[in-house]
Amino acid sequence: MNYLSNYYKNLSEQLQAKVNHLQNLLEAYPGGMTPARMDVFNKGVRIPFTNATPEQEARADRARGLRNRANATDRRRAAEDQARDESTVSSLPDFHNTVIAQMATAFGDRYGQNTSHGRDLTLRVAKDLHTAAGPGGFRDFAHASGVLHDYMQDSDLVRDHKEEQAILDPTKYGVHSDDIMDVDMSDEISEDHAEISDDVMQGLLRKKP
Repeated sequence: MNYLSNYYKNLSEQLQAKVNHLQNLLEAYPGGMTPARMDVFNKGVRIPFTNATPEQEARADRARGLRNRANATDRRRAAEDQARDESTVSSLPDFHNTVIAQMATAFGDRYGQNTSHGRDLTLRVAKDLHTAAGPGGFRDFAHASGVLHDYMQDSDLVRDHKEEQAILDPTKYGVHSDDIMDVDMSDEISEDHAEISDDVMQGLLRKKP
């Protein structure tokens, strides 16, 4: 066996040992993708030879399966955490008025910060959200967050704000400022919504007795 083959053999054995160790950890604690685990999984997935042997391909498949399992567990846990937090804040006294106050304030802070009408904007958004909530008000946090998302997507003020940002920073969307009006900013607005929604969630969790 030449030097290169021996080197790759040793490397493959070392990676397999790490994958075996991680598999044992995952069987005892199935989840929790850390940067170190991801690095080991990724190395295990990569086959060092162009012409891989069945054994090497099997090891790569095994590492890939472990990586997918850990990622799936992390997604499930994140969804469980989100559901638990939403349930917690949804049970706050006077939830409807409380969540509207938080959302309107967060909206006003973000989009009214460069104007003298920040407070007026906050009050207007609060009124609009009361109306958009429909009869009976917001049922829970998911309902409130969904209505806020639709409200932001339909808001000319939000789109104007994003266009102003893009004009000030032409690299933001990679288009000339004259073409900004042709850019669909729905994804960027959804990102803004996610940040506001999370900030409101954390603020409400801190209010929980």
